[in-house]
Amino acid sequence: MGTNQKLSTLRQEATRQLILETGFQLFSENTIEAITMADVANAAGVGVATVYRYFNTKQTLVLAINTWIWEKNIQEAIRSGGIRNATAAEIFEYYLDVFLSLYHNHRNVLRFNQFFNVYFGKEGVGSAGRTLLPGGLRSCSAARRRITVCVPTFRQRRSCLRRFI
Repeated sequence: MGTNQKLSTLRQEATRQLILETGFQLFSENTIEAITMADVANAAGVGVATVYRYFNTKQTLVLAINTWIWEKNIQEAIRSGGIRNATAAEIFEYYLDVFLSLYHNHRNVLRFNQFFNVYFGKEGVGSAGRTLLPGGLRSCSAARRRITVCVPTFRQRRSCLRRFI
């Protein structure tokens, strides 16, 4: 690969990353429905066509941001946790600690996740699955099931705690 091609590839990755970071910031400060692709482009300092070159729909952008942010935050926490030989109670406690850490240190991630769930939970968005989404998924609901991190409800946590106590 030539030097110009390497620079082009690095520039493309930097632009993609800028769009992801800007979209995350905008989507987590507002709601996903309130932000347009043009808003993301303007805030990132790129053209709307550039955003569409990397992400052909708003849904694709939102899915890419969700994947990126959870990989960045959760996978790092899981890898550093060393819970492979832990008991079920220790694993449960560990995940609660991770969630509390997110709550205290990264509320914007949890806020984005809530907006993500609302956005893809709306009936109109889920029916747009005729186009092929990232990872070969054919519907937004399939993508949501595959990507969304499940946080147990209060009733599930209480029931689980009763089994361990």
